[in-house]
Amino acid sequence: MARRISIAPILLTIICCLSTLDAQQSTSALGVDELFTLARKEAFAGKRVEARILLRRILIQSPNYVDVRVLLGRTLAWDGKYDSARIELRRALKSDPSNDDAYRALIDTENWSEKYQAAVAAADEALRSHPNDEEIFVKKAIALRNLGRDYEALTRTCRGHQSFKYGDPRSSGADPLEINELLCQHQLYRGQVFGHLRSDASCVSSA
Repeated sequence: MARRISIAPILLTIICCLSTLDAQQSTSALGVDELFTLARKEAFAGKRVEARILLRRILIQSPNYVDVRVLLGRTLAWDGKYDSARIELRRALKSDPSNDDAYRALIDTENWSEKYQAAVAAADEALRSHPNDEEIFVKKAIALRNLGRDYEALTRTCRGHQSFKYGDPRSSGADPLEINELLCQHQLYRGQVFGHLRSDASCVSSA
């Protein structure tokens, strides 16, 4: 008896191939900036594999397009591909050694992969180029806290916050109302790192 062969899998393969070809043709006329815009939309819509295909196409044409490489690194980190993310982000920093977005993405990658010491090292490296970047200070403080170095997260790191750049404002001789405002800002900063805000009547009354 002759064996019956199902053509459904063959048809499905043909449809998939045609869909891929159609997608490639629809983006072939786009410039690198337009492709990057499309890749961002795909990445933030959760279509990270599709986004990476577009991003790698751009990098073939423009290997030093740093924003593209940073987004590629971020999508890899979002999918837990931390080693690959580090490679792409370090390549981005090689092209642009002071790129703050690349540093932030690298610190996030180290924190997400629980490489907290590496996150602190990357943050320190970033702060040499961006000494007043509060977002980097927050990311460093999160790493320090996960290393069990809470005191350091709240003291050394919080000094990077603009309000506390020169230490405790209460010792500066500043106006009492200004001091109260700075302390409230410090609580908000502290909340970013420790995930909670301490109840403080003086802070509430000044809001």
